Amino acid sequence: MDIRNPRYPDIPVTIKMLLSHTSGMSDGGGYHDLSYVDKTKTDINLIREKAWLTYPPGKGYRYCNRALNIIGLVIEKVSGERFDEYVLNHILKPIGADNSGFNLDKLDKSTITKLYQYSAKRNRLVPGGGYKRVNEKKVADGTYEIGKDGFFWSPTGGMKMSAPNLAKWMMTLKNGGVAPNGNRIISEKGCKTMLTPVIDTSDPGAQYCLTTRVETRFVKGKKLVGHTGSAYGLYSCMYFCPDEDWGIVCICSSAKPDKVNGMHGIRKCLHGVFNLLHENFIRQ
Repeated sequence: MDIRNPRYPDIPVTIKMLLSHTSGMSDGGGYHDLSYVDKTKTDINLIREKAWLTYPPGKGYRYCNRALNIIGLVIEKVSGERFDEYVLNHILKPIGADNSGFNLDKLDKSTITKLYQYSAKRNRLVPGGGYKRVNEKKVADGTYEIGKDGFFWSPTGGMKMSAPNLAKWMMTLKNGGVAPNGNRIISEKGCKTMLTPVIDTSDPGAQYCLTTRVETRFVKGKKLVGHTGSAYGLYSCMYFCPDEDWGIVCICSSAKPDKVNGMHGIRKCLHGVFNLLHENFIRQ
């Protein structure tokens, strides 16, 4: 797959750029629509205006969900496996993260939590978007195409996972690619590369690595590495301190936005949880 910004056709977009959100690609037109990077399906002028920023690839940062969804296609092309099965077989099962993954049909439905989103119109929390079977239907009827449909598992944020299992992945990253059960998932060199900052983000004190962030805003005086997540009423944080032996995972539903500064109330809650745990359990 050769992806180019129409403004800079001579500069190839690399895997590193996609993973670090420095490709110059944007989510214009919707990040579940692959046609916005395919000139055989969408007018080149519309692609230029909707799906790409004005700076050259590799020269700026903008978080882009579509970029990570494309990574799902790359994994399928290279491995020859369905994206959901690749993640399950090579990451989730080896670290002992049972009942996790992208494929709803392989999860225990009784363990799935209902999500809620704030409705400004009704001024209260209402049921969120929920969990929708998309690729699951294609798998069931035999129409799934490897190298094409991996995009629609939503690799950018479609993972379903419990807090204890997410903590296993966090510990794997903190331990240089070795899971708590002793299985090596990533090479030591690969893990170090994954956690090395590539570029400063637009948030003060934050840098982006390869699908991970370095943060200094959560706990005062502490550098943390990990990531946040948000989709359809779910908010989450997974961060560890590389210089000390601790990390925190927090997963919760939605909240009313803060009208003072526009920050989601739930984000303030996550920050509060981090500091509460640090003050009462970690710092001691």
